Amino acid sequence: MSLCVRYIEDCSIKEDFLTFIPIYDASGKGLARTIMIEIDKLGLKKENLVGQGYDGASSMSGIFNGVQKNIYDITPHALYVHCAAHSLNLAISKSCNIPEIRNCIGSISTITSFFRKSPIRELEQHHNLETSKLAFQLSKTITSNLSECCQYVNNCVKVINSIYENSEGEFHKLFLDVENVLSLVDETVKMPRLIRQSTYRNNIPVDSSEQYYRRSIFLPFLDYFKSQLIERFIKHNYIISYLYLQVATLPVSTSSAERSFSTLRRLKTYLRNSCSEDRLTGLALLSVHRGIQIDIEEIINTFSRMPRKVDFVL
Repeated sequence: MSLCVRYIEDCSIKEDFLTFIPIYDASGKGLARTIMIEIDKLGLKKENLVGQGYDGASSMSGIFNGVQKNIYDITPHALYVHCAAHSLNLAISKSCNIPEIRNCIGSISTITSFFRKSPIRELEQHHNLETSKLAFQLSKTITSNLSECCQYVNNCVKVINSIYENSEGEFHKLFLDVENVLSLVDETVKMPRLIRQSTYRNNIPVDSSEQYYRRSIFLPFLDYFKSQLIERFIKHNYIISYLYLQVATLPVSTSSAERSFSTLRRLKTYLRNSCSEDRLTGLALLSVHRGIQIDIEEIINTFSRMPRKVDFVL
């Protein structure tokens, strides 16, 4: 398990990796006990804990026996915030209950995986400066606070409402683009055959293909997506109104914790495959916080004071 902390220093929000924690009890109570023990070992004060954030796993977010419930019983002021990135992903996933949308997303994912696994493209990615710039911009959005995250969602809902109100015009533009693309390969948009009694196909009475796809796919997807955004982010808005002064330190997502696992790919090589947990955590801290300036003299003095079989002589 990766443990990260989000805090305010010099009027700026910071989010840092602390340590890797070996897990021997994967139950909600066991994970919570392990986290609290590690917090005590690191010298952090429990009374300063105002929020906790995890992904949507039941062992972490369960309202009865999850980690968040067990930690909340110990520190009632530690509000649980579901990872915003996972919430957005779940909102889109639930919106893909429409078979046509689900199949389309699956096809896009398959095509992406096909090109991503290309050795030539993997080689080009190391020299793609434009991709690096976009990745940097994306990393900056991860540091947004919870208030900004909810504001983005509210803006998204407003855009969806405006599209829904002018659904005919908006979908007509999309439909024309699709027709233009299909005309390049001598194809046209075809409407599936309607059946009176069917549980697997939309049998909406329509006069044209454009009308059929707008009513059966476009409008239901907008409804699903908007309802999921409101359902999954409404708790965040409540937290903001309830605890506005401390909202800056509430966790927005678990991205920092998940990024810390990426360092393992660089650290846990075949030469270090059997290193201890303390050494692995130390190497991870050096990798993650490589921007921190280190005083070499202080390190030498620290090692010289440690008990050794051979005297530390320079």
